[in-house]
Amino acid sequence: MGTNGKQRQPAGQGGPPRGGWGWPVTFTRRWLVAVLVGFVAAVTGGMAAADQQRVWAAAAASPAQSSSTGGAGSEANQPKPASEPLEISLSEGGTWDIRQERLVADGQVHVRYQDWTLQADHVEAVLTRGQERLEARGHVVYSRPGQTVKADSLAIDLTNRQGQLEQAVASLELPSNKGILYVAAPSIHANKDRYEVDLASLTTCDLASPHYHLDAQRVTVYLGDRVVVEGVTFHDFGLPLFYWPRLTIPLRQQSTLELPQFGYSRSQGWFVKTAYSYYPTGWQAHGRIHLDYYSLVGWGTGIDHYYRDNPTGKGLLSLYVQPNRLTGHVDTTIAWQDQYQPQPGLTLQGEGQYATKAADDPGLTSTDVSLGTEGRQANEWSARLGVDYQKEPLQLQASWLASGEGVQDLAGVWRSTHSKQTFSWSGRTSLGPQIALSVSGERREVDTTTRTRYSLQVSQPLPWFRWAAGLEQELNPDLDKKGQPITWSAFSRSPYVALTGRPIRLPARFTAQWTAEVARLREAQWNGDMEGVRGLASLQLSSPTWTLRPGLSAGVSGEAQAAAYSGGERQVTVSSTASLTQRWNNGFSVGLRHEDRTVWGQSPFYFDEQFPSEILTLTARYDRAPYAASVSGGYDLYWRQWRNILSEVAWNPGPKAGVTAGLVLRPSGQLVAAALTGQWMPDDRHQVQLGAAYNVPAHAFDQLSGTLRLPLAGPFSVEAMVAYDGTTQVLSQAQAALIWDLHCRTVTFRYDQVQKTFWVQYQINAFPEARVGAGAGQAGVMLDVEGLRNFLDKWSSGNAAGS
Repeated sequence: MGTNGKQRQPAGQGGPPRGGWGWPVTFTRRWLVAVLVGFVAAVTGGMAAADQQRVWAAAAASPAQSSSTGGAGSEANQPKPASEPLEISLSEGGTWDIRQERLVADGQVHVRYQDWTLQADHVEAVLTRGQERLEARGHVVYSRPGQTVKADSLAIDLTNRQGQLEQAVASLELPSNKGILYVAAPSIHANKDRYEVDLASLTTCDLASPHYHLDAQRVTVYLGDRVVVEGVTFHDFGLPLFYWPRLTIPLRQQSTLELPQFGYSRSQGWFVKTAYSYYPTGWQAHGRIHLDYYSLVGWGTGIDHYYRDNPTGKGLLSLYVQPNRLTGHVDTTIAWQDQYQPQPGLTLQGEGQYATKAADDPGLTSTDVSLGTEGRQANEWSARLGVDYQKEPLQLQASWLASGEGVQDLAGVWRSTHSKQTFSWSGRTSLGPQIALSVSGERREVDTTTRTRYSLQVSQPLPWFRWAAGLEQELNPDLDKKGQPITWSAFSRSPYVALTGRPIRLPARFTAQWTAEVARLREAQWNGDMEGVRGLASLQLSSPTWTLRPGLSAGVSGEAQAAAYSGGERQVTVSSTASLTQRWNNGFSVGLRHEDRTVWGQSPFYFDEQFPSEILTLTARYDRAPYAASVSGGYDLYWRQWRNILSEVAWNPGPKAGVTAGLVLRPSGQLVAAALTGQWMPDDRHQVQLGAAYNVPAHAFDQLSGTLRLPLAGPFSVEAMVAYDGTTQVLSQAQAALIWDLHCRTVTFRYDQVQKTFWVQYQINAFPEARVGAGAGQAGVMLDVEGLRNFLDKWSSGNAAGS
């Protein structure tokens, strides 16, 4: 939350108006609904249960006496329902008037019921049927998990389910560990269907005098419907910066209140974005209006209109228009979204979007620049329709997706440059006792190429095995595999019958499972078509890790598969993996791993052809904090060549400090790659990170990067970030920044040498996702330990370029 380890000063009971602090308070849109509802629900939680009045009566009842008085330290623990335990303790004394059914308690009174507790100097409870009420005065503290409310007084009418608090102050934990919200109001009134809060103050700053705050003259919460906020003012730097006369926030959809957003975009310049929500009284429809300004392209306006927002679903229409003074065109975006549930189990979905922009806009990545259309109009469009039906015994899903791009040629005629569409479906139903029919399929078109896949299967589990029969077909299965040779263009397995056995437990904790299948196969290959029948049988064998002796463990798994084809071909494959690991108490371990695939014969089909391999790998590790090291290498027994040797060393003296280095060597000892990363971050104001990856055969760095942050006097600190991309041989990042830490806020002045830009970024730390200001640059990508490992792994197999 950006508290810098400081604690909030206790708020006084009473105090001046406007929540007891004398300040109006800040807030962001998504928390306003959740917090106001949670706040008033917390302080009036006792009214939610209609039978709570009987709990108080049971707790107050005593043996037949007209009155009773307890001394200091006495407790009233009378019989009460076991399902709703309630405890009342007091330090001075209490009286119970049996004729008026009135309990009076004084002196640090503690009340505990379910998951909440109430503390006060004085508590009175009247439990006469039809007149039940509870009053508490003096240092009133109401607590529930994640919520604490302090007030001068609290009064609850249990009969009419109404409540009133005076001079209330609350501390509420926000969802997802996003900090604590502090709320104050001089008066809160609640009943069973509406909450009213006057002069509400909200902030997430934990100082006695918050830096930023939001003030609402009046807040009315209509349970399950909407929140009406009147006279909203946003304050920061001691000044009222923004004002909204009236805001209505629906409770049935995500909140629509937005603070103005400031930022910078390379293509659009400095911008200010604002939004205003509307909610016509009595309408199911609502929405928000956008008004934005960009320094380079100009004004932009739009609207998001929810034409339906109820338990059956939501429907949204959006329009955004921006006359682009850079290109001379009007950029327009039209969008539609709808989710409708006409009956339980049936959901209909749809969405679509159409956008126009300049043809040379970098966002239109697939524009065919060979058309010579720079500066002309381009468009993008997409659409999706879907249906989901879930009602036993039938389950059905289907969807259609389509998208395309177009651009005007020199004659002004629209031409398509890229298009694709996909229709997919799946379903499942029952045909009898444990017999299921399932279908699935997909038809995808990318430009002029079509990919089709479909399958149909009937299956049934039996005591010893599961049988399945069906058919499947694929057309252009390699459509999405760019840069790879396509050896077959169509394949079908129609029909087929397959049996899968249940796992069998064997001695020594081995587990075995068998499968068998007969299928008719067809394949369209680059040199002709192939057709035939295949019989397939396989046996999988696996074991847990065995402990042979203290520190020594082993594991084994394997599979044998045999295939016979109607043309006379045979293919038998035996695969196995065996590992042996020895660990010592001093942190050392040595592991040996053998992976083997032996193949006899050959398949006439490309899709199931197997290739032999055999690799033996030896790994030695040392891991005892703060040090870690490993070295691994192997031998390819099939190709009879040594694999590259990969080594890593790490020193991590703390969770935020460490150095990791890695080397890749050829078996001859020649160095082919090296990488180094280091970081030191003792706190938020000190940070040093360095990274480098070097490609020895290319005599060039793959990447260089560094980040430095050091504190200056007072709340100021400096930061520098540099990154060099060796693949493109350019300086991808070079930034310097001055950071001003204002406890709950941060102001950053940053200069970007690469982009030649300077900007100011303002951020409220308590709401990480709600930046009032946004910078122009992108965060640098450090070469972290995972990035180091990826870099080294590409060399470890010996298949990297230049190896």
